[in-house]
Amino acid sequence: MTVLNYEAKVASASVDPLPEPTTLPRAIRAVDAPPPKPIEWLIRDLWPMGELGLLVGDGGAFKSTVALHLAAAIAGGYPVFDRYAVTQRPAMIISAEDPQDIVLMRLDAIITGHGWSRSRTLANTYLMCDGEPTLGSARWRMHLSAEIERTKPGFIVLDPWAELQGGDENSNTDARPAIKFLRSVAKSVNAGVAVVHHAGKAGPDKRALDRIRGASALPSAARVIWFFDYQEAGVAVECLKLSRAPRTPAFMVKRNIAHLAGNRAQWTKAQLTVEDQNTFALTRAENFVIDQLRLTSTGRRTTAEFRELVKEVGRGVSRFDLSRALTTLQARNVISFEQGKQNTRHWFLMPTASWFGPGDGQGNSTPDAATGTEQAGNPDLFETEEPTGEPTGHGLTGKPTEPTENLPGRLFETVAEPTAPFRGPVGSDLTTLGESDPVGSVGSVGSPELDPEDLLAEFDERLGSLEPDREDEL
Repeated sequence: MTVLNYEAKVASASVDPLPEPTTLPRAIRAVDAPPPKPIEWLIRDLWPMGELGLLVGDGGAFKSTVALHLAAAIAGGYPVFDRYAVTQRPAMIISAEDPQDIVLMRLDAIITGHGWSRSRTLANTYLMCDGEPTLGSARWRMHLSAEIERTKPGFIVLDPWAELQGGDENSNTDARPAIKFLRSVAKSVNAGVAVVHHAGKAGPDKRALDRIRGASALPSAARVIWFFDYQEAGVAVECLKLSRAPRTPAFMVKRNIAHLAGNRAQWTKAQLTVEDQNTFALTRAENFVIDQLRLTSTGRRTTAEFRELVKEVGRGVSRFDLSRALTTLQARNVISFEQGKQNTRHWFLMPTASWFGPGDGQGNSTPDAATGTEQAGNPDLFETEEPTGEPTGHGLTGKPTEPTENLPGRLFETVAEPTAPFRGPVGSDLTTLGESDPVGSVGSVGSPELDPEDLLAEFDERLGSLEPDREDEL
């Protein structure tokens, strides 16, 4: 009975079924099997070669822009986010949402913003944005297979899943033929496949993984899942799944976008960079502090109240991150406090606080009347040297760094390996706890000293976060 019901569902599905294979494989003894191939990285530490993955988030969370950035970086052989080394391969972008002109305009802006070679990148990028492509049609699947076989892409972007699947988004029966097709084409050319997908509504008890919209077959089949969460300071990216390796720590994507004066839809330059886990944690704590001050009817909260809120609804914000956030926000004149009894601090938002910084919350900037374009908040951000066409990448200073193939997964100017036997979160180690950077300090922002109770709490938490360096094991 179960078989008949399943066959009936397949027969009534709104997608064309996949053809039956002409031959089936024989079982092979494991001892006779060839040696397994080593895992290869398409994007070092982020995306293995030949794997299906998802870019998931709410509308406006820059999923599509990041997908274009990944495709352009891989096509040109440049580091993703100016940090993560890639294996250069052709890229194919299949869009059922944005027309070709929009996709090409944004690719141009990304290339210009990062100082990459336009000819090198676009000559290795293929676009398919017309004709309403769909995976639910046998004719379209045959056409896509032929084009993928012809162009041999190493990275394929499908944007968005809801339009391309070609069936009921909530139906596993409709989703499975499309998923099997993507797996087969990925295997045929050893390509990474990035599916851009929307998230469902947030809820108090919903994990990010629970917010992936539609049929469960898609996230189950994916071997890489990134979740995008738009915030005022940038886009928080969390790796929900990385089946072939330890999950990459969460990071923040910073956007600097310039566009024509009077036409914010026409991008001229776009640069995407990332902040490490420490900065990401601090930014998340800062957002938490600001949100809680906005939510309270009095507009004020004490340090003790913030600590209780962290325990109840902080969701990953530690007391150490909270202390740093209060200090840095005060130094930026975003918040201040009034002294209460027994040195209690009553925090409040400053009426003149400039939280968004240069430009606006979307990463856009202000117009330049002389050029007719809008420049990024940092005037030196796009002052890069002429691109040479070599995949060397550019750091935030615009100076070329060492070649991609010499890097262990991130690309900035060369830094000596830490010699301490233990390390904490990404971007910090025991060497950062010297006299010049005491526990509780925030670098060069001129922050005041914390009271002894906060210092002890921070010291305990930082020591508790340290763990043995397991790099050799991985």
